[in-house]
Amino acid sequence: MAAPRSWTPGLSVFYLWHFINGLIHICLESTCIYGCFAHHVPVSAPPRHPTTSPKYRCNDRPFLGYADRSYGNVYGSSSSAKIWQEVARADARYAGVDLTTLSLEIITVVLAGPIALYVAERVRRDVQRAERKGSGTEVLAAGTCFWAAVLATGELYGG
Repeated sequence: MAAPRSWTPGLSVFYLWHFINGLIHICLESTCIYGCFAHHVPVSAPPRHPTTSPKYRCNDRPFLGYADRSYGNVYGSSSSAKIWQEVARADARYAGVDLTTLSLEIITVVLAGPIALYVAERVRRDVQRAERKGSGTEVLAAGTCFWAAVLATGELYGG
């Protein structure tokens, strides 16, 4: 999948931004969701990470119906859990299961990632279509611009 020769620097950046954005949302952020559901310890276990605090251990509300467990990436030992433990040093919501953050991450992985890849593919197709027509200007289709605007608006709200 070679990029057409007539790509302008602006279109190249636009394409790469959406392609990389989609990969990050799907591949990296999905590991955060996995860790929230897969990694747990009994509530009585001592904290394994300095960012762990009772506020993020879900003691007041049972997560997944288990009042005797604390869930979150902070309790994992996998390489992806270690990444989110480092993120939790800056934002403690990623240490345990913060339901708002988890909800936004699910929306981001399920919607924003695929939309970003879709926009990148549409940009590639629009440029190829413009080359076949022989037009010297690369004009993005209205649908491509619409989905890029939808994605940008979602990113502003927390994606």
